Amino acid sequence: MRRSWVAGAVLLLVAAGCGSGDDDTEAGPPDGFEATPEYLEEAVADLGTTPHRFEMSMHMGAEAKGRKVGFGSTLTGEFDGQRQHVELESSGLDLGGGDSEAVVDRDDEVLYVRAPDIDKALDKLGDLGRHDPFAEALADLDGDWARVDLRDLAEVLPDDYLDHAMQVQVQGLDPASFVHLVADAESVERLGSKEFDGDELTGLAATVTAADLTRAQQLSQGVTPSTTTPDQAPKPGSIADKMATFEYQVEVWFDHDGNVRRLAMDMNKAVNDMMDDVPSKSGKVPPVFTSLLTLELSDYGGDISIDVPDDAHDLTDEYGESYEASHP
Repeated sequence: MRRSWVAGAVLLLVAAGCGSGDDDTEAGPPDGFEATPEYLEEAVADLGTTPHRFEMSMHMGAEAKGRKVGFGSTLTGEFDGQRQHVELESSGLDLGGGDSEAVVDRDDEVLYVRAPDIDKALDKLGDLGRHDPFAEALADLDGDWARVDLRDLAEVLPDDYLDHAMQVQVQGLDPASFVHLVADAESVERLGSKEFDGDELTGLAATVTAADLTRAQQLSQGVTPSTTTPDQAPKPGSIADKMATFEYQVEVWFDHDGNVRRLAMDMNKAVNDMMDDVPSKSGKVPPVFTSLLTLELSDYGGDISIDVPDDAHDLTDEYGESYEASHP
């Protein structure tokens, strides 16, 4: 199913709602600490109602012959119990889009977006970005805020659109499904204690396969995991067959109060295993790749207040048109 690039970018913006740490947190494992789905689900159950801050980062890089290259993005913001504000910043990869930010007002069901340099991204993307009503209208605002009334798009958007828009997502997983991925693994390693952002946290880790990850992503999106019939299964030894067995290291870290404070997914081994299957015509030593995603949550129950923009231009119709075009 095709999705317009700007709709995907907006969904990325508004799909992150968490953050980093309280200075008064005590050290040591939480009371009743267990590596079970029930315990871990309880630890993230209040994210949709409790104010908190977040920082989500993605970094990818490669090193060959002592030379390093890389790029990444950082998504930061806060949730005050009703409204969510996020800012996206990219580094090391110039797509011309610049930074952007969004505010979602859950009670009023309104989305606010601003992207000052989106016109540069449209120029670089060419036909991929043009002919998108919302992207073009956003570019015409020259950095001003746009307003989208989601209630007016009730017949266009899914019933659960607002819930998904405000979900925290790391590699397509919300925190609940992310921690379930750890708890449901064949073996879970207790990492002991480690200091993050001035607080001592207790960690759990597990190694999961790409097949496990796909199943968890489907559950996170409310999709019943599909079953593969024998005639649909990848051919033994094929790239698809090997990719299903690629391994990812996932971690969940808790503070003394039982709050989830850090989620991490280390994809280094999977990326390098994938590149090992790519034939090298030159016979040269392939580069070593790195790929890491983290989500840090903090300031649970903090005094957070988010204002909405005073002067925003209504682009509800344009947003609806873009969504319908990307969801035929």
